[in-house]
Formats: sequence, C-alpha cells, structure tokens
Amino acid sequence: DAAQDSPFIGEEGTIFNLMAAQGQTVVAATGDDGTTDCYRATDPPSNELSVDDPASQPTVLGVGGTAMKGLSNPPQSVWNSVQTDSEGNHYYGAGGGGVSVVQGQPSFQQGVAGSGYAAHCTLGAGGCRQVPDVSALADPSEGYVIDEYDSDLGGTAINIIGGTSGAAPTWAAVFALADASTACNGTPAGEVAPALYQAAATPARYTVFRDITTGNNGISAYSAPFAYPATAGYDLASGWGVPNTTGVISAVCGKGLVSAASYYTPVGQNAV
Repeated sequence: DAAQDSPFIGEEGTIFNLMAAQGQTVVAATGDDGTTDCYRATDPPSNELSVDDPASQPTVLGVGGTAMKGLSNPPQSVWNSVQTDSEGNHYYGAGGGGVSVVQGQPSFQQGVAGSGYAAHCTLGAGGCRQVPDVSALADPSEGYVIDEYDSDLGGTAINIIGGTSGAAPTWAAVFALADASTACNGTPAGEVAPALYQAAATPARYTVFRDITTGNNGISAYSAPFAYPATAGYDLASGWGVPNTTGVISAVCGKGLVSAASYYTPVGQNAV
C-alpha cells in the first residue's frame, strides 16, 4: 500500500469504519498502474508490487478496470493498454489490483483467494485484504464521454476520459439507483461489499456480475514482477467482474444496511 507506514491510513480507517456503521458505502478506484500502483507516485519510479489506499481499506469497495471492444454485447477484458500521443509519447495504464501488506482480510473475503494471493500475502494466518472487489470500464480509448470546460477554447468541449476513476463512479451510480429503487423500498442499501460477496458465493453471481476471464494487470513496460491474471470467478485483476445493474440492485437492497443513515437522499427528479 502507498505510504504503508503512515498513520494516515489508520486514521482514514476509523472514518471509513464509522461510515460503514452508519450504513454508507464508500467506493474508490484501485489505480491505473496495474500491479505496480506506486510506479508513477515515486521518484524514481518503483515497480514494487503495491495496491492503493483507500481502495484497499476493508470497508471501502475497491473498483478495478476493464477494456471493451465491439458494439454488440461487447466482450470485456482486464484493462491493460498503451496510448500514444501525437508526439509519439507512450502512456501505459492497467487496473490496479493485488494484495495489501497493511490491511487484514475482511470477514466477507474469507474463503476467497485470487490467483497469486498465497504467494504475496505476508500478514500470516489472518489473511490479507485483496483488491479489486469489482470492476467497470476504464480504458480511455473506449471511455466515458463528458462535456467539460476547455480554457483554451473558452467554452465546453466533448472529451473522452477513462481510468479506474471513471470505473468507480459507475458503481456508485448503481448504488444510487438501488437507493432510489422500489427494490430498496426507501431503505438505503448501505455498505454493500458483504452483500455482493454473499451473492457471489451463490448461483445468483451470474445475474449480479459479468465475469471477466481474459487479460492481466501487469504492465510489462514497468517491468512488473507479477501480473495477476483474470480467471473464472474472483481474481486480483477484475474482482468479481462488471455490474449487471438489475442484479446488483437485487443483491444489495435490504442486506448491507447497518443503520438508517445513507450517503444518498432522494429529493426528487434531480436527486443527488
């Protein structure tokens, strides 16, 4: 984990635990540098296996990234790509994922182990937190169309963005829909990870997630020492997979809530 010796991680954890107790879900991106997620955050770059905080916090839902090709029922794979700009500069990206060396394994992950977990968990019998939990589209070449202000143009312009910072809000939007749905019947979904993992352990998994089974998140240009592969079921490159919105809503409504507080309050058509 980045800054693994920092007391800030523990202080954050106290806040996230309180939010979970209040029935709130925190969603965070797992980062865009694959298994070596400290690479661009260090000088000189470090290709040590690493995962991001806060996505690796036990009460935060960590969201990794996928790539999508095609227009009809498009197949998805783990996001791991390179983009080249007009000047020939290369920009590499892959969905963050792996094993925490700081955070212990939360109860909802017991019995779940992605390929490569045993070799890289160093926390002993209690186990290690694994990320991501889930994934969504992150490849910038197929990303999210936004209308943003362009200072050079002096107005708005259509742009396409990507990264796991686009994938995480996608899942947050699904939970907002859940809170507003008749399935939740006015009771906020609350902290959702336990419910998602519970559903993943049953045949309902196929109605909640689209499993990602191809690709890996090791960036070869960074000399990544290990690449976590996508596999059937849970893996350290894509988690349980991408959302089937209807199935996710069914899984989380009424199951993750600890108290009546929620991050989302319906206020009408323009609910926020």
